[in-house]
Amino acid sequence: GFGAEKVGDFDTRVHRARIYEHAALTLAVAPNGDLYTAVSSPQFGVQRLTVAERANAAAQQRAPVFVRWLAPFEVSDSTLTIDGRGRVWMAVGEAPQLAVLDPATGDVQRFTYAAPSIAGHPLPHPPVGLPTTVPNPGAVWVAPIVAMATDQQGHLWYVRAGSDVIEEVAA
Repeated sequence: GFGAEKVGDFDTRVHRARIYEHAALTLAVAPNGDLYTAVSSPQFGVQRLTVAERANAAAQQRAPVFVRWLAPFEVSDSTLTIDGRGRVWMAVGEAPQLAVLDPATGDVQRFTYAAPSIAGHPLPHPPVGLPTTVPNPGAVWVAPIVAMATDQQGHLWYVRAGSDVIEEVAA
């Protein structure tokens, strides 16, 4: 439910949806079936709903309990992916950084990224009649990541705002 930003699942056998009272900005499913969501309220972080908890809650006809990991940074709202080892990757909001959470240990690592500018910094909404970039050929342009995915070979794929290029790194 994008408007309500709630998590839900649809049972194709009975054609019925269950909506959970947990807000979510984005979703990712781990190889073992656990569900992860990025959240912003009341504090930034990631929630996990395990397969076992979802099954137990359905059998007991109760709401499932999400386990929450609080982040010391804003998690960008469309950037959550899980690699083949079950690590949760996310873009750090308001910073040129990626973060990876290891759910088994609770450890998080942060990585800084940047890309050299070709002609200068692009202006997102230039005033009419003015140039669309600020000249500065030696500058570094840091565009936020707006979409991410991983593959089974251990690569992290991402797209930055304003770019039509898919970038890849070994995760």
